[in-house]
Amino acid sequence: MTSALSIAAEVLPHFRANVMSNWTYTYGHYAAAIGRSAAKEGVVIGKAMHVIGAACVMAKVPVAPIHYVERADGEWQGIFERAASESIHVRPHWPTLAVSSRVHRYTDEDFNLVSRLLNELIPRYFKPEWQTPANIWIYLIHTVAENDQTWLQRALASYEEVIAKARAVRGGA
Repeated sequence: MTSALSIAAEVLPHFRANVMSNWTYTYGHYAAAIGRSAAKEGVVIGKAMHVIGAACVMAKVPVAPIHYVERADGEWQGIFERAASESIHVRPHWPTLAVSSRVHRYTDEDFNLVSRLLNELIPRYFKPEWQTPANIWIYLIHTVAENDQTWLQRALASYEEVIAKARAVRGGA
């Protein structure tokens, strides 16, 4: 069985191109882009996007899948609701996550960092059993990265800066 991490690395070039073009697509679109059944493998792509989101947090890049991926039926994706730790520690920050992902202008540098995390750093430093979306997010939520801040807290501070800069450009609106 292919891991969510390896699927995330496979999907990332397609996702990157679409985000850089400011296009939003469905899970099924990304499944088809990597040669999988769009109708049957949306859940697999959802897990891969969750890993891409985790890599975004590690890189202090706004969580691009929040804004640039949607369900084919237009319904809510249920992000950060199923796992208790995510529901408690991540979901309350939804406004910051959503707004920062919408207003951020993603760069090649952003995606180069995310790609390096998916292809090199996570496989190198996380044991295979910890390379699941849930376990990576547990790590981000509970592990201190620097200055007594967890990886998530560190990223949230960066996302607040993204939002503040966007507001300043719009004249405080």
